[in-house]
Amino acid sequence: MNKRIYTGLFICTFFVFLLSGCGSSDKAEHNKEQTVSENKPALVSDNEVQVSGTIYAGMAGFEKNGSKRALIICDGKEKTFSVTDTGSRKVVYSDRILYRNTGTANENMIGICDLSSFNTDGTYKIETDSGIVSDEFVIKEGLYKDIMDGPTAGGKDIPAKLGADTIRESFLRITDLLLAYELFYDPIEEEGSDTVPKQISEARAYTDVLKNCINKNGVLTATLNADMGTCYQYAAVMAMFAYEYDPYDKEYSKECTKLSELAYRHTQEQYDGSAAADKRSAEDKRYWAAAQLYKLTGKKEYRQTAEDYQDDPPEGFREDMSGYLGTVAYLTCYNKIDLDIGEKLITALMDDINSAVKAASSNDELISVNTGRADQVDRVFETARLMVLGNYITKNIKYVETCENHIAWLYGRNLSGTDHAYGADSEYHNEPQEFILSGLIDSYIYGSEDENLSPQ
Repeated sequence: MNKRIYTGLFICTFFVFLLSGCGSSDKAEHNKEQTVSENKPALVSDNEVQVSGTIYAGMAGFEKNGSKRALIICDGKEKTFSVTDTGSRKVVYSDRILYRNTGTANENMIGICDLSSFNTDGTYKIETDSGIVSDEFVIKEGLYKDIMDGPTAGGKDIPAKLGADTIRESFLRITDLLLAYELFYDPIEEEGSDTVPKQISEARAYTDVLKNCINKNGVLTATLNADMGTCYQYAAVMAMFAYEYDPYDKEYSKECTKLSELAYRHTQEQYDGSAAADKRSAEDKRYWAAAQLYKLTGKKEYRQTAEDYQDDPPEGFREDMSGYLGTVAYLTCYNKIDLDIGEKLITALMDDINSAVKAASSNDELISVNTGRADQVDRVFETARLMVLGNYITKNIKYVETCENHIAWLYGRNLSGTDHAYGADSEYHNEPQEFILSGLIDSYIYGSEDENLSPQ
C-alpha cells in the first residue's frame, strides 16, 4: 500500500469526527493588500537613516507560498515598511508594521513586518519609512527542500562508538529520519521499490553502532551509564527501525527486533524493582518502547503496558522526553488497538498541540522559555515537530505557519539575530531537522489543492 495513503488513513478514518473540535481551521488573521510600484525608486541606501533599530528576516529566507514575517526592534515610531528588489532597486511591496507589545526593558518595541501575501521569487531587503534596513533575504519556491538537501544540511559524522553524552542524541536522529520516511516519503513513487531511501540508509548506519551497545542479556554497555529511561529508548528505537527496515532486509530487522526485546525485558525487570521516583522519570520512555514494540510484534504484553497510560499519556518530542512518540506509534499501528483509547490519546495530543499554537500566536519572537538558551532551543525544536504532527492530522494552515515561525526563530529571526540552527557553524546546526522540513515540504507540494493550505 502506498505509504502516504496508509499513514493518512489512520487519522482520517479513525478520528475524523475529532477534527472539528481539535483542529478547527483558524486561518491567518490578516488579509493584506499588496502595493506594487514599477516606477517608484528604492529607498535602500538612498535615505540617510534617521532612527536606530534592527530588522531580522532570518538567514534562510522564505518559502514562496509560506509565512513571511520579519521581526523589527525599534522605538515604535516606524509605521510602514517596504520590500525592495535588490536587483532592480524597485519597491515591490509595502504595508504597515504590526506591533505586539508596549516595550522591552530598553524601551524598544517589537514589531512584525508581514509580507506573507507577496509571492514572487527573488532577492530583497526590507526598509522602514525612516530608513531602518534589513540584510538581504531570498524568497524562493522549494526553499525548504533546498535547505534539507543543501551543503549545510548534513548531520554529524556517525561515530564508531557512542558515549553517555551522545547515545540519546543518536536516538533522536534515527527517530527523526524514520518519522520523516514513514509520514512523508513514498519509495515507490520517488525511487522505485528496490531502492533503500536515504533516510533508511542513514538510520541504518546509526543502528549498526547501536547494535554494539548491548550484550546478550539486554544490558547496555557500562560506559554509556544508561539509566532506565535510556534503556527503554534503546528498545523503542531498535523496534522502530526493525519495523521500517523489514521490507529491505528481513534478517537484519529480526536482529534489531531481538535486541529491542532483550533491552525491554531487562529494563522492565529494573523498573519493577525501582522506587516510585525512579519509575516516574522513565514513564515516557517506557510508554514509547511498549507502543513501538506492540506496533512491531503485535504481542499483548506490550499493548497492555502502552494502554496503561491512556488516562495520562506522557509528553515529549525531544532528546530526553519521548511521550508523544509513544502516542504516534500506537495510533499508526496495523495491529488491533482500542478505539476508545485511541480517541483519548489523540485528543490529549491535539490538546497539547493547540496549547502550543495558542502560546506561540501571542509571542511572535518566540521568546517563551527563560531557563537558558539550550532549553529554549530544544523547546522551539520540539514545538516545530508538534506543529508538523498537527498539520499532518488536520491539514490546518495555522500549524504550518506556527512551524515556519519556529524555524525562522531558529534561523535568526529572533531578538538577538542569532543563527541557532541554519548555518554549518551554528551550535545547534546538527539538531535533527529532517522531519520538520519534510513536513513543510509536504505541506506545499501535496497540500496546494487543500483550501486550508492555500496561501493567505
